[in-house]
Amino acid sequence: MKTVLIVGHPDLRSSRINAALLEESKSIQDVHIRVLSELYGTGSIDIQAEQDAVAGAAHIVLQYPTYWYAMPSILKRWLDEVLTRGWAYGTGTPGALAGKTLRVVTTTGGAFDGYGPNGLHGWEYEAMLVPNHGSAPRAAASS
Repeated sequence: MKTVLIVGHPDLRSSRINAALLEESKSIQDVHIRVLSELYGTGSIDIQAEQDAVAGAAHIVLQYPTYWYAMPSILKRWLDEVLTRGWAYGTGTPGALAGKTLRVVTTTGGAFDGYGPNGLHGWEYEAMLVPNHGSAPRAAASS
């Protein structure tokens, strides 16, 4: 089963953890890696190429650092432009995401104990991932 890994770190040269995760992913069989900052930078996303990559995969993995309680803009732009209504969902038919799993690999610069009702941030880290659950195919959502 093929997995497509969408790496949404805007600058892997400045990353320790996401860069290490990416390097390790390269050794895993049947993982097709799409590093958005290398493919597109601030330029236009090749929507057809990205839709082809998603269509050919059984599993979708989003990897990114958490910036201001959300994903970086390059990955948000990818979601907005690639997973469009009429292709991915919303046509009265299952759409291209049907039967696929979505997994999220994300990092923070914050300490574990900062997340929770009594921590610096005031809520569990899982609360920041709620939008990802909404984007996931219904029967296959996981994080």
